[in-house]
Amino acid sequence: MVLSALCVFAAWLAWNLYTAKSSLEAVRAHVVAARSAIVNGDESAAEAQARAAGEAATNARDALRSTPCRIVAAVPFFGDPLDALEGISDTVSSLTDGVMPHLVAAGRVLNLDQLRLVGGGLNVDQLSRAHQPIAEAVAAMANVRVAAAKIPDARFVSTVNDVRDQLRKQVAELDEVLVNAGMATQLAPSMLGAHGDRVYLVAFQTNAELRGTGGLLGGTALLKATAGNISIDRLAQNYDLGSVSQGIELGPEFDQLYGEMEATSLWSNSNISPHFPYAAKIWRDMAQKNWKTNVDGVIAVDPVALSYVLAAIGEVTLPNGEKVTSQNVVHLTESEVYDRFPTDQLARKKFLTVIASSVFNKLAAGGGRLPTLIEAAGKAANEHRLMIWSAHDDEQKVLEQTSLGHQIPETGAPYANVTVINSGPSKLDYYLRRDLAYTAGDCKDGRRDSQVSVTLTNTAPGNLPDYVDKIIGFNGPKGTNVVTVYLYATDGAELTSITRDGDPVTEAIGEGVERGHPVFFLVLALFPGEPVDLVFNLSEPAAKGTPTLDVQPLIENGPVKVSVPAC
Repeated sequence: MVLSALCVFAAWLAWNLYTAKSSLEAVRAHVVAARSAIVNGDESAAEAQARAAGEAATNARDALRSTPCRIVAAVPFFGDPLDALEGISDTVSSLTDGVMPHLVAAGRVLNLDQLRLVGGGLNVDQLSRAHQPIAEAVAAMANVRVAAAKIPDARFVSTVNDVRDQLRKQVAELDEVLVNAGMATQLAPSMLGAHGDRVYLVAFQTNAELRGTGGLLGGTALLKATAGNISIDRLAQNYDLGSVSQGIELGPEFDQLYGEMEATSLWSNSNISPHFPYAAKIWRDMAQKNWKTNVDGVIAVDPVALSYVLAAIGEVTLPNGEKVTSQNVVHLTESEVYDRFPTDQLARKKFLTVIASSVFNKLAAGGGRLPTLIEAAGKAANEHRLMIWSAHDDEQKVLEQTSLGHQIPETGAPYANVTVINSGPSKLDYYLRRDLAYTAGDCKDGRRDSQVSVTLTNTAPGNLPDYVDKIIGFNGPKGTNVVTVYLYATDGAELTSITRDGDPVTEAIGEGVERGHPVFFLVLALFPGEPVDLVFNLSEPAAKGTPTLDVQPLIENGPVKVSVPAC
C-alpha cells in the first residue's frame, strides 16, 4: 500500500515537472515569436504570441506550485532544484505579465516596415508615440532583472542551473535591446529634424591608417535632416575640411598628450585621442569655421560599418557600372584603391566619394528593410565602427550612455584601452592584426598586479605601392610599419615595466593623463611577418566595478580576453 502510494506520488511529481519544463520551453518559443512579429509589424500575431506566452507561464507556475512539488521543495537540499525552477518560473511570469503587454503596445505604434516615409525618410511622429510604451517596458524589466537575480542554485541538478544561466543572459540581452530602443525613440525625432532642420558632419574613417577613434579622416559629408528626411548637402575630401589657425580648447591634459601634434588645428591629427567627443568637437569647429555652417552633430563610420549597411540594402552600382558589395567594399576602399590610383590622390579621393554617395543615396531612398538596417547599425556601434556625437547637451547625455558615444569613461572601475596610432604615415594598418588581453591578480592591501598584453602582427606583402608603404624618418625593410602604442589604464594605476617579446623595454616611455586615466605610450617598428608581444605590467588599485577593455576598431578586431576578478 505504501509502495503504491509512493509510485502514485512519484508519477504525479514527474507529470508536474514535465508540464513545467514543457511550459517553460513554450514560453521561450512564444516570446521569440512575439518579438519577431513586433519587428515585422504583425500586430495580431504579436498579441496572439504574447497571450500564448502568458498562458504557458501560468501553466508552468501552477505545475511547480502543485502539492507534490511543494512537498519535495520543502525537503532540505533535495528541494533546491525545485526552488530554482520556481524562481525561473517567477522570472518568466514577470516577463510575460509585466513586459510583453508594453512591447505589444509599442508594436502597435512602431511598425518598422511602415515607419519609412515615401522617399526613404522616417516618420518622426510615429517614433515619438512609440517612446512611452517602450519606456514602460524598460521600467517593467526592473522586476524581471530582480527575479532573475534571485533564482537560487539548483545544487546537484546542473541542467536547471544551465536553464537559469541562459535565462539570465536572455534577460540581460532583452533589457539592453529595450534600453537602446527607448533611447532611440527618445533621441531620433529631434535628431531627425522633427523640431527644426538639423545639419550633421559625417566623417568617413579609414582603418588603413589608424587613429584613436579608428582611422584617419578619409572623407566628409554634410547631411541635412528635415522632418525625418535626410539629404546630402555637401560631399568633400578630407583636406576640404581644412585646418584652423586656432583650435578649440580641450584642457591642459589634452594639450600635454597631443599638443605637439596640433590635434585641435590639423585635420590629419584631429582624432588621435580615442575619446570620440574630442574628435567630434574638433571636426565641428573646423567645419563651422571653414565652411561657415552650423553643425548640430557628428557621425563617424568606417568601411567595415559600410559593409554591414550594404549587407542590409544590397549592392550599389557606380556610374562606371562597377558593383560595390558588402563582400568587396572593405578591400576596395582600404587596399585596392591604392593599386588603382598609386599616385593620383585626387582621383582616388573622388572615387571613394562616389562610393560613399552611392551607398547613401540608396539608403536614403529607402533601400533595405528597417529591421535589418537597425541590426547592422547595432553591430557597427557595438564594434565602435559607428559613432555619434550631438552638440545638443540633452541628446549628448543620452548618447554617452550607449556604445554610439564611444568615449573614455570617467570611472574608477578596472579599465584598459590599447590604441595604435600610425606614425609613418603609411596605409599599412590594413595589414595589421592584433590580439588583446587584460588580466589581473588577487586584491591585497588595496592594490593588485595586472597586465595588459597586445600582440601586433604586420602581415603586409612586399609588393605594395610606394604611397601605401611610405615611412618618414625610418629606414627598415619594405613593408615595415611604424606605430605608436598608447595604453589608457585604470585610474590610479602605476606602470611597473613594459616588456617586448619578453625583454624589458629600455627606451623612453611617454606619459600623460586623459579623463582621469594614466596614459603610457611608446613607438614600435613592426617588421613584416614578425609578431611583437608587448606587455604593460601595472600596479593598480583594487577597484570595484565591471572591468572594461575598450577595443579600437581595426579591419579585423582579433581575439580579446578579459580576466579581472572582482575585488
